[in-house]
Amino acid sequence: MREIAGTGVDTVIVSWWGPGSAEDARLPSVIAAAQSSGLHVALHVEPWAGRTPQAVADALRSFTSLGIRDAYVYDSAASPDADWRSALSGLSGVRVFANTPLAGKALKGGFQGIYTYDVLVYDGSSFARMCENARQVGLLCAPSVGPGFDARRATGDPRVRERKDGRWYDHMWQAAVRASPDLVTI
Repeated sequence: MREIAGTGVDTVIVSWWGPGSAEDARLPSVIAAAQSSGLHVALHVEPWAGRTPQAVADALRSFTSLGIRDAYVYDSAASPDADWRSALSGLSGVRVFANTPLAGKALKGGFQGIYTYDVLVYDGSSFARMCENARQVGLLCAPSVGPGFDARRATGDPRVRERKDGRWYDHMWQAAVRASPDLVTI
């Protein structure tokens, strides 16, 4: 955590697979370790079995007391916008980002921002347009950058985004910075 903080990063985003998951059990320890190094913790809310917008909102309510101030909902489009809006309407103390480049969709869902996550689908070319659209409707924009992608050995996914000796990561960062985002996720 000290090494992460030393790079200027201020928030660690933790993959969270829902109540009762192994990640849920480890979360207090991760938060303590992060806070001891001056870092905040945000959640990357994964699509656990039985995940609903209301279940996500209920969980996030309980996490605000732990210092969680941001949550990124992966595959937010799997639930209807009206369900998200209803669930998120009474939530305070945490900003919730939709996994979509579509600001209008996130706005309809009651989200406070958008993020992209997938460096295979989003190559940086749409970041400026995405962030401009988010600003126009009053949402935060958090494009995601990554050094590449290769999960062939881990999952068998045959898709690859070559690192190009670091040039791909540089390209993603340059595209993100040109978009004037509110924050950048890695």
